[in-house]
Amino acid sequence: MKSSVAKKFFAYLAKHYPVMCASGAFPLMPPVADASKRLDRLDDLSGRGIARHVAALTTFRNNFLAEAEKASDPADKARAHALAVSAGGVIAELDGIRAWQHAPELYLQVAFTGLEQAADLPAKNDRARQKRFISRLKAVPAILDNATENIEAAGTASRSTSQTMIRDCARYLTELGGQELGRAGKAPRFLADALAALREYDRFVTSRPEIPDPDGPSFQYTAEHVLGTD
Repeated sequence: MKSSVAKKFFAYLAKHYPVMCASGAFPLMPPVADASKRLDRLDDLSGRGIARHVAALTTFRNNFLAEAEKASDPADKARAHALAVSAGGVIAELDGIRAWQHAPELYLQVAFTGLEQAADLPAKNDRARQKRFISRLKAVPAILDNATENIEAAGTASRSTSQTMIRDCARYLTELGGQELGRAGKAPRFLADALAALREYDRFVTSRPEIPDPDGPSFQYTAEHVLGTD
């Protein structure tokens, strides 16, 4: 089993899903240490991007399964299978659960968990913290816009959760505005933009038709795509 393939897999996740792979809130997303190097960007939740990432992750998974099949060393076989399970978990999150199509709270969770990470995790110096914080802050409106393109209807519980989170997120942004991190450079302007985006998002969530809260992926899907069994 070539370690370079595994490194490419985890580097791919760190680049495109740095928040979800570092927050611990998404059990199907494997923890990725290199996500700490991507504290200046948020996850790609655009519909087009997700389709592209699912295709790439499926290729990773198939490669890992092929490596497991041909491995003669039990440790190599187990390692390749574990990597295939990790890739399958991400695929299940994006293409099985598909929360990005019906759960408006997902976008808030990613945006504001990402903002907290940028603000609170250790940094080389204050300048590095400010730079990564600003980068994620100014990306908040765009990630909320992704939801308006992806979500047509929302579950009853999901909508209620999202409306509560919107108020909490607005309070967090207001508190940031009173801190040094939120007063430096262009931060006040981007904080105002994020608050305006939240108000628009609240209107969007309120206007979504309600649907029954969806179940997770079936056992058959999980067995096939996550566990790699028939």
